[in-house]
Amino acid sequence: MLSNNDIILSMSNLRPLLLSILFTASSLRAATTLADAFVTTGPTNNLTANNYGAGGALAVAGSGTANGAFASLLRFDVSTDKAGFDTTYGAGQWVVTGVNLKLTTSAPNNVLFNSPSVAGSLGINWISSDSWIEGTGNPNTPSLTGVNWNALAGLMTGTQSQGTFMIADVSDGALGTYNLAFTSGLTSDIANGGSVSFALTAGDPNMAILFNSRSFGTASRRPELTITAAAIPEPSRVLFLLLGAVSLVLRRSRR
Repeated sequence: MLSNNDIILSMSNLRPLLLSILFTASSLRAATTLADAFVTTGPTNNLTANNYGAGGALAVAGSGTANGAFASLLRFDVSTDKAGFDTTYGAGQWVVTGVNLKLTTSAPNNVLFNSPSVAGSLGINWISSDSWIEGTGNPNTPSLTGVNWNALAGLMTGTQSQGTFMIADVSDGALGTYNLAFTSGLTSDIANGGSVSFALTAGDPNMAILFNSRSFGTASRRPELTITAAAIPEPSRVLFLLLGAVSLVLRRSRR
């Protein structure tokens, strides 16, 4: 006979199956990248006021690296995604079932960046502010207008973690797809159909990774946010499936 803990575990193991049955038909849409930029301390905290929003790369590095810490910001427009889901399922009649962020690694190509790239953990965080300015600076000609390291702490207030991901392959052109958590901030932004902003941060002090930005020349290597949604199932269907799952677990508990 199964213990109470075994029953709870059995129910949790059934969750993927229940979700796949509940949301049998789903649609996938890609969001438009509105802005992105990397910010850095520099090796001696000498670059904290600089903007690099027009660069072709997004950099993330820990505080223990030789050229200083880096973080990157991205902003996506999800208004057309919401409109598409509303058209397909009806306004308020759909639910987000998956959100993926795709990033492609890049080789360091400027003395500003830490080189070589070093594998490590990447933090992806939802941030509430969508008002930060991308700016026009680049690694060779930084600007003093636009988001910079000095603004990062304020932007990270109230952040929600979308997950921490180990990046093992840091070679040029490696594509990574990161399945993001369903945080309240992210799902609310998608449901409202406005903008969604993320901060990419170092998960350990020695990691140093570059990704291609929206300014990169090859479109297929630019950041991409994809959203999957499905119709909200009828209440009777949900009840039927839940009763079936409970019955299955109870039958197993009597063995």
